[in-house]
Amino acid sequence: MLINEIDWIYEILSKQSSKIVTAEETKFEIDKLDLKFNKIRATWDMVVFSRVASCSLKRYFQLHLEGILDILDTFSYFEDSDNKESQIVVLKYIRSNLESLLMYLKKNFYIYLNLNIKAPQYIKRTFLNSLQFDIYSLKDFLFTAAIDVDLKTCLSVWLEQVKKESATKEYTFAMLDYIIDILTEIKKDLQLEEIDATATLSENLMFANFNYLGFFQYRQLQIQKGTTNIDDKTKLKILKDERLLLKFSEESTVVYDNRWPSLKTMLLIWVGEEIESTQQSIKENEKKYKLLHRHKLYYNISVAHLALLTKLFQKENFFGDVSLTEIFKFMSIHYRTKRQDNISLGSISKSFYSTDQVTAAVVKDKLQNMINRINRDFFPVLIVAMLFVHA
Repeated sequence: MLINEIDWIYEILSKQSSKIVTAEETKFEIDKLDLKFNKIRATWDMVVFSRVASCSLKRYFQLHLEGILDILDTFSYFEDSDNKESQIVVLKYIRSNLESLLMYLKKNFYIYLNLNIKAPQYIKRTFLNSLQFDIYSLKDFLFTAAIDVDLKTCLSVWLEQVKKESATKEYTFAMLDYIIDILTEIKKDLQLEEIDATATLSENLMFANFNYLGFFQYRQLQIQKGTTNIDDKTKLKILKDERLLLKFSEESTVVYDNRWPSLKTMLLIWVGEEIESTQQSIKENEKKYKLLHRHKLYYNISVAHLALLTKLFQKENFFGDVSLTEIFKFMSIHYRTKRQDNISLGSISKSFYSTDQVTAAVVKDKLQNMINRINRDFFPVLIVAMLFVHA
């Protein structure tokens, strides 16, 4: 039958231990403590091979864990009390053994630990104190690392945040374990001599489900950089490809911060919103395009042919004192050809000043057809006379 073996520690701490005076008495108390702690370890070693249900073992583990942590959190009170030196020795011995027992249970019976419960102050304080060197060491690595500046800034800010928030932020056991794993991963990737260390580190942080909001923003920035200064249709394709990659990417079931969704979920939601926004932009531009081109005069000739005709009109002073710049601008706004719905100023200008012989021949042929039509429609007698002459 499972019992709470931690009760006896409460009893020892609650009693006035004035009877402990000599070294022999102190040793006697410590020997008794050894027996108790060994009994707890032995009980656990036996119980895991018993027929006790897993759910019962989890509750049993939680009972011990809460008892140990509660005592450790209140130990400063006992050590600061007006206890004799011999009593302090016993108290410190209890504390040392409780810490050892805690690590023993956490290491060997990890499966019974509920990782999502809040880690007590003692555990958090001990953990973060031991982590200070690793954080300083990693910051030095980051300073000289050959990785993207934005990623370097993101991780540096995160390390500072871990240091500053450690006193006030609540951590679960899972979050504390995660911090150790992610620090190890970052340091390992920074030491790799790869061509693209940034990509390797970013991919590994993605897989590790590093849902720190600063890293989420970094990933947003990288995607945005790949979709700037391009047309909306190309942007839409890139975003859809990114969404597809995200959907099929693997990620850890453990997250850095359980207050937020997984990194993959957050990115999928954001990319989805970007896709919707881009699709809407494409629809609006298409409406504007149709509205704009509905009022453009269509020419069933190329820009080069249109430019040559314009050149001929200009040389014949058809446009009066209107400048070429104004003419070109008017054409780009109001004209479209069989190959170009949008005629740029540069395209018109280039064609205007660099007409080749082939273009001239085509335009000449069209002008000749126009003259023939004029003769046929307005000077039929002249046409008949020409026929008689040639006959």
